[in-house]
Amino acid sequence: MIHAHHVEGLLASLPARLHTRTPLVYDAHTMLASELPSYGPKQSRSIVQRFGEWFDGVLPRRADHIVSVTTDIRNRLVDEHGIDARKVSVVTNGVELDRFIVPRQPGDSVVRIIYSGTLAAYQDVDLLLEAFARAWRLRNDLRLVFSVSSSFRTYAAQVTRLGIRDAVEVVPDNFEELPARLAGAAMAVVPRMRCDGIPQKLLNYMAAGKAIISSAGSAKVIEHERTGLVIPNGDVDAFARAMLRLAANPSFAHDLGMAAREHVAANYSWEQAAERVETVYDLVTADRDRGVPVRHRTESVAPADSST
Repeated sequence: MIHAHHVEGLLASLPARLHTRTPLVYDAHTMLASELPSYGPKQSRSIVQRFGEWFDGVLPRRADHIVSVTTDIRNRLVDEHGIDARKVSVVTNGVELDRFIVPRQPGDSVVRIIYSGTLAAYQDVDLLLEAFARAWRLRNDLRLVFSVSSSFRTYAAQVTRLGIRDAVEVVPDNFEELPARLAGAAMAVVPRMRCDGIPQKLLNYMAAGKAIISSAGSAKVIEHERTGLVIPNGDVDAFARAMLRLAANPSFAHDLGMAAREHVAANYSWEQAAERVETVYDLVTADRDRGVPVRHRTESVAPADSST
């Protein structure tokens, strides 16, 4: 069995698939039409998007079966690209819950807001900085912490223009240290406005029991006002108000975080994800052994609320 993660894994696996007939499962956690345009200049984005759409329609067909992390991705593959619905199952991501059992850090004189992961353009970090600057002008004990895996240089000029250089901290991303960093933060943020999949940072935040503020496009598994705060895409003022609201009401923030952890523990552990993937493996190998084309039932093997 070959389990190919994203397009890079699929491209690397196709030669082996062609020569050995080893069953190939493609793991689709995003759509290239959504992601590729953010890597190039604005002038070329429409062309790059069309190129991504072509890839989305052609490459996944080469796999025996597809697992997608959300029903959004599944529906696009089926409805927009005509891929047989029986070949696509929804298997959501999981999170390592035990890694995020960290005692709450003692408070100090600042209120930390944390963002973790990459600084790629599609993450909409510029929106986050604008929102933070508006909140910081009203409450200058706020601090924005970036635990990131790439250079912050792209955003240095914006930070200077907004006058928040002393309120922004950038540290190298380190998964071993992330639980402690999350424990020391009052809230965690996901500014990304367009996301076909589920940001892994979102599940990490939930596992850590953090109050979360997320743009609607990434809030796949958040229920507004119960497991986090969901902000309309692009609404900088609303994002800033959410920061101020959580900073002013630590008990509410704590309740959101605990509800988020309970939800992710019940639905998104890696053990659960592994069981769902194994169900797909069993079906793929069973069909191979019978010498028939790989097919799968149309219902999802993911939690019922995976598309919320």
